[in-house]
Amino acid sequence: MNPNHELLLLVAFLPDFTQPYIGISYKVEGTELIQVITSENQHLYGKQLEQMFRMRHEYYVLGHGWEGLKSENGQETDEFDNLDAVYLVGVDIQGDVAASLRLNPSTGPTLLKKFKDYADSPLPMSEACWDLSRWIARPDQRRASHTRWPTNHQRELALGVLEFCQSKGVDCLTMLCETRLAERIKAYGWP
Repeated sequence: MNPNHELLLLVAFLPDFTQPYIGISYKVEGTELIQVITSENQHLYGKQLEQMFRMRHEYYVLGHGWEGLKSENGQETDEFDNLDAVYLVGVDIQGDVAASLRLNPSTGPTLLKKFKDYADSPLPMSEACWDLSRWIARPDQRRASHTRWPTNHQRELALGVLEFCQSKGVDCLTMLCETRLAERIKAYGWP
């Protein structure tokens, strides 16, 4: 193994949980490649949160022209970026955001609940079910043109979600997303 690469056991307490989040995080040259950001530790990740919200603005507001989204100073946020939100952020070796997603417990407000009238059946709501939203990758990280980074940040986030869910006893994820993202997630082997 390259001496600049190491495996790190990441342990951090999340709000309102009695068990710590435990997961394996891959570290390259001292940088954690997946960061778990909560209301309790977000003061440590100001740079990454700003980059994530700017990336969301560029993709959803400018790129897709979605109306009704709140965007201030070039940063897109919504009512689900609340104290219960947990962000998984994949960073490159410079510490810049390459990909990110947001998780909200289904017992509170979620993006999917906002559109529940379009659902074919009642939405699950329990402590064992969380809603995944705003999964996004930086433009240069969306396609496989480099052997390591472009697609692996998305795959690392997928693994991070599974580790997070396993550590919390979560056995259900809901998600409202574009069809192409759903197809990609299915290709990762998710049901």
